[in-house]
Amino acid sequence: MTWIVGLLLVSIVNASLYEKTINEANAWMLDYVLANGKKDSSPCTNFPEYACGKYAERHIGEPFSGIFQDISHKVNHYLLDEVKWLEMNSTMSAFDDQSIDARLLRLYQGCLEAPPETRKIDHFLRLAPPGEGLTWPLLTTNGPELKWMSTLAYLFNQYGFTNVLFDVKLRTNYENSTEHLLRLSNPDIDGPDFDYLEAHRLLRELKIPPLRILTLLNKVTYLHREVQNLAKVHNKGNRQVITVEQMTSRTSYDWQEFIQTIVGHDIQPNFRLQVYNLGYFTALKSLMDSTDTELLGSYIMINFALSLQYEIKPGGDPIDCIKYVRQNMYVASSLLITERFHPNLPMLLPKIEIIFEGVRQQLLLKIEHNRLRLTAGQKDMALRKVRATMLNISNMLNRTELREFFNKYYEGLEIPMDDQDFAREHLNLLHFTAGKTLKQLNELSVDPKKYFILPEPDTFSSSGPYYLGPENVIVLPVDLLQEPFFLLNSHGVFTYSSLGFVLARELMHAIDKDNILYDSEGNVNEFGIEIAESRRFKKSLKCLGKTKFTNDRLADIGGLYLAYSAYLESVKSTTSENSDRNQVAKNFTSLPLRQVFFLNVAQSFCTSDFPKIDRHVVEKWRLGQMLIGSSPFHRTFECPPKDVQCKLW
Repeated sequence: MTWIVGLLLVSIVNASLYEKTINEANAWMLDYVLANGKKDSSPCTNFPEYACGKYAERHIGEPFSGIFQDISHKVNHYLLDEVKWLEMNSTMSAFDDQSIDARLLRLYQGCLEAPPETRKIDHFLRLAPPGEGLTWPLLTTNGPELKWMSTLAYLFNQYGFTNVLFDVKLRTNYENSTEHLLRLSNPDIDGPDFDYLEAHRLLRELKIPPLRILTLLNKVTYLHREVQNLAKVHNKGNRQVITVEQMTSRTSYDWQEFIQTIVGHDIQPNFRLQVYNLGYFTALKSLMDSTDTELLGSYIMINFALSLQYEIKPGGDPIDCIKYVRQNMYVASSLLITERFHPNLPMLLPKIEIIFEGVRQQLLLKIEHNRLRLTAGQKDMALRKVRATMLNISNMLNRTELREFFNKYYEGLEIPMDDQDFAREHLNLLHFTAGKTLKQLNELSVDPKKYFILPEPDTFSSSGPYYLGPENVIVLPVDLLQEPFFLLNSHGVFTYSSLGFVLARELMHAIDKDNILYDSEGNVNEFGIEIAESRRFKKSLKCLGKTKFTNDRLADIGGLYLAYSAYLESVKSTTSENSDRNQVAKNFTSLPLRQVFFLNVAQSFCTSDFPKIDRHVVEKWRLGQMLIGSSPFHRTFECPPKDVQCKLW
């Protein structure tokens, strides 16, 4: 198995992971699983209730909604303990105030203690103008007129702000994954809608007159709907690599000036862009030409302010500030947790490797079985991609080298020891991260086997695994290698149904409807396109229905099959060398182990029903959908036969 040696992940291992005997580990895991279920429910008619019916009442008042959030909550407390330790030792003469420890500590203290006036949105906006020498239109009465494209380019360059009017991201070239390109696309149509109430509160805080607020927000809301409608009409999914000169010619916008502002230097007309849905940009011109310039400036400012507002912490709450630190200094917090709370990782690696290779082998067998009737070339492409999919668990660099690398990584990030200003420090962090992102334009795409890769912001504080498409890497935060998800000495029925299942689920994403287009190197592949366009592939997708959860359903159904098959294969391959362990396994429960397998799989979907959050409904639906037509499940619980299960591979 190939291990990545350069990608740093948060890593936590509870001390009990190494101390529990086989008996203790099995008993603990079984008690946890059974305590969450309602045994007076029927597994055949309502398995989510049967497996998870008591989860919500057992976690009333807890600040998490499921097993992955539970573990993330523990990680926050571990990091808080580390920060308190740093506070106690920060006065020592050996404490380096330019180290990543010191920077992280100062960021935490600033979040906790910075004066309230430094958290006001008007303070943010005055520190972050729309351009050099400019002022936001709502904060002045006689400032120079803003140019909306220049403003968007400036905000992206300075703070990474995007997804207003159009979206800008740095991505690998889909035709050559070693190269980075700027990607331009229509704004996200699946994201949250314009937050009218929060915008209203924000404008009141800026002391805008009430009547002007209502008039302005009506215009802004109308403009936002027009932009979203335009994006939906032209959201065709087509893409192309074109030059700045070609982009300018086709849309009648000056993209050269826009890109030069983003990258901070002059570019040639043949500078290449990766453009999605070019028709949107062509159609956008008519809307922009008919929209008042001041309204455009206000629209951009309100969206920028809203994005900042969501990051503002009121101060005084240690856990809120730890979450803020994890989000904004992911690299530093990950390293500290790894160093302090992650002993003896090598003990885990062989077992994890066996589990991952087990589910990988089951997927290779499915592809070889060739349900989709692939050609030899198509099948070979899919097999090579699955074989090449890498699992990242932890950074394997020497600890000294690791500290040197990340101390250098944070060079240039200033977080003063005195004069705490929350807005200034937050904007500095955004500027620092934007600079790190843009620097990659001049570099080849990194090899995930050798170098650190900074993940997407929405995964920074996640304890769940996820798949990185371009890199063909499954990221497994080591957070998960602790109870209640994983215990080293527990029986295979637990490890395959928890860790094995989530790894198998992510492995399925490597060949789902979106990622099958790309080969093992991250490039669009002709055979992958042929598979995605094939009749049998499309027929399988149609069975699943068109929802935003289609890929999740594919991964759930396929992942369950892979994990269950890998578990059964592990039982078959049992040798006399571990017969004592198997004898213990037979004694820890009177339940059939196959029932325990499905009950433990369900724990990844058990959630509390929080107000204003439909996660509980979604996860319950996914668990139920995953089991429809599952022959192993119905045989295990002696349920009446159901319809044939939708399958892809």
